Amino acid sequence: MKIKKILFIIFSLLFLIILFYTFYRSEVFYEGTIRKFYLKYYLFAVIFLILAIFVKNIKNLKIVKYIFFSTVFLFSFVYIIQISIIFKNVLEANNKKEFRINYSKKNNFDYDARNKFQILSDLKLQGVDAVVAIDPYHHLKDDNNLFPLSSFSNKFTIHCNEYGRSVSYQSDRHGFSNPDKEWDNQTDFLIVGDRFAHGDCMPQEKTIAGNLRRLNGGDGVLNLGFGGNGPLIEFAVLREYLDKSKAKRVLWFYCETNDLVGPGDWIKNEGLEAELKNNILSNYIDDPNFSQNLIVKQDKINKLNQEKLNVFIENFAKQKKQNFIFDIIKLKNIRYYLSNFSELNKQQNPQRINEEFKKIISLTDQYLDKKNVDFYFIYLTDIHRYSKNKFDRNKHDYQKVIDFINSRENINLINLHSELFKNLEDPLSLFIKQYDKEYLHYNELGSNIISDKIFKKIKRKDNN
Repeated sequence: MKIKKILFIIFSLLFLIILFYTFYRSEVFYEGTIRKFYLKYYLFAVIFLILAIFVKNIKNLKIVKYIFFSTVFLFSFVYIIQISIIFKNVLEANNKKEFRINYSKKNNFDYDARNKFQILSDLKLQGVDAVVAIDPYHHLKDDNNLFPLSSFSNKFTIHCNEYGRSVSYQSDRHGFSNPDKEWDNQTDFLIVGDRFAHGDCMPQEKTIAGNLRRLNGGDGVLNLGFGGNGPLIEFAVLREYLDKSKAKRVLWFYCETNDLVGPGDWIKNEGLEAELKNNILSNYIDDPNFSQNLIVKQDKINKLNQEKLNVFIENFAKQKKQNFIFDIIKLKNIRYYLSNFSELNKQQNPQRINEEFKKIISLTDQYLDKKNVDFYFIYLTDIHRYSKNKFDRNKHDYQKVIDFINSRENINLINLHSELFKNLEDPLSLFIKQYDKEYLHYNELGSNIISDKIFKKIKRKDNN
């Protein structure tokens, strides 16, 4: 019964290793912040415990041998797949790098392989007082007495590097991506929104806000957008910063793909569904006089963002220390693919309009009307509408959102799908192509055309 003993030891060790390692990752490394993600690994540990108990008590030697050889075959098969994925990833990484280098040459910028934390480290070594932009949604699960709606103020801010182009900007006095002088000017266009408004991975002057600023004579545009912002954060931003801006118009950028329900990523926590769970943000709906007075609390905002950045830097340092052999043993690549498959399904969750969204838009409409500020709702179509052969328009409440906005007398709708993208032979030409069929945000051409469409439509309305 030597085989029986070996099997019992193997299953018992697997149970203990998975149990304690899962607990370490869930409760120590991530401090319980993504506990739900690790529940499935506890289930695997229990399965091995059951197998150990079963093998311990079984009498039939044939069944024991069958379990033994099946276990050897299964483990061999799984690790062959793991090693195959590693080779596939290396090949794909080299192809992506070559594609992005060629893309950088074609678009006249220097290819940069570093991520934003590596860039930050290099700048610190050069004595540059730099930071990484912290999107407000990163604070959604924090238990603080203040919720930041902006990033660091007056800092050289590293924005992103997703396709070999490192993008940074000098933040303004309130932690947004604007020339600081804009806060002293009359604001013709005040922008709220998510990554498309913020201008992800695009130089500040080439973003939608930057192009509108150019079209408007060089100033008069305030961009208060950040990646991951949903309707409640955007409403809160207006409540906190509108009066300071002296704005004539608000451009509310709405992303059809994830503004109502976030992307479903196990680390990210975005969209209205997540925002409604934050007690501080909920006050903006329940109390018309509520304010955090963020305009005079930038030091506190900077402090909370620095704490968050320190956590990100620490986690990045831990990831760098991970051992290649250890990654193979714990099947890192297989688990990554399985997680991505699961998250991909989550990202297909329907975007359903709800009463909270309607209330936020209605409250915004009333708030801006009292301030005598024009309200423009810019309906942005995401890449999924054009990059997938079978895009199910009936699965989501896209038309219901548009119909609701049209029902509001004071809201001006600019539907970029029906007014722009729908009429293009190749709408994908307005998005950044990262690799093969992988597309990201709007490219410079897309940003330019969208800005021109918005600017001209608003000016036509002004002249009527």
